[in-house]
Amino acid sequence: LAQKYGPIFTLYVGQKPIIFVQGFSLVKEVLLMKGREFAGRPENPIAKAMNKQKGIITVPYGQAWKEQRRFSQMSLKKFGVGKKLVEETILEEATYLLQTFEENMNVPFDAFGFLESAVANVISTILLGKHFKYGDNAFRHMIELIHESSSALTGPWAQLYNAVPFVRMLPLPHRNLFKIANKLFGFFSKEIEEHRTTFVPGDHRDVIDAFLEEMQKVPNF
Repeated sequence: LAQKYGPIFTLYVGQKPIIFVQGFSLVKEVLLMKGREFAGRPENPIAKAMNKQKGIITVPYGQAWKEQRRFSQMSLKKFGVGKKLVEETILEEATYLLQTFEENMNVPFDAFGFLESAVANVISTILLGKHFKYGDNAFRHMIELIHESSSALTGPWAQLYNAVPFVRMLPLPHRNLFKIANKLFGFFSKEIEEHRTTFVPGDHRDVIDAFLEEMQKVPNF
């Protein structure tokens, strides 16, 4: 297409125009020399509807995005991401994982479920300050919901939702995504409410505590 239309051309996916840039010099100009002008993200209607326009993944580039990104980076570093502290969390989880393997050595088992639980627990320790047992039903259900939502977000019904606006009001399979999102929000809302009841300003146990205090300092954060 670049040979026919030139190094900059547009394709439409439904009603959405997508601009393609080819060549090192043009890509460098877009991403580096004019990075601020092109810092925004393409709108993803279904992800936007699921997240209720919150977070840093789907919100447009701007002051709110900058503040959320700054806080997220600062909080993750505080709890060890990119530092030796997170290595200790990973090693502790690895010890628990090996122990689980040893406990199941006498019977056939699928290692993938244990491995993804270990990864999820490292993230949970940083975000929620909580370690779940691998067999915890709520924990396993949350992981399954994340798998379902990730798969559905890139599936044909989500793509149709994004490309054809009138489809969004129809009772089609894309609505299952919103049900999954509500269940995930319910899980995390419960964790947040538990944190609120035991929250002590200045004493941050995890990222949620840090976020709760930031919300008190900055209105509409």
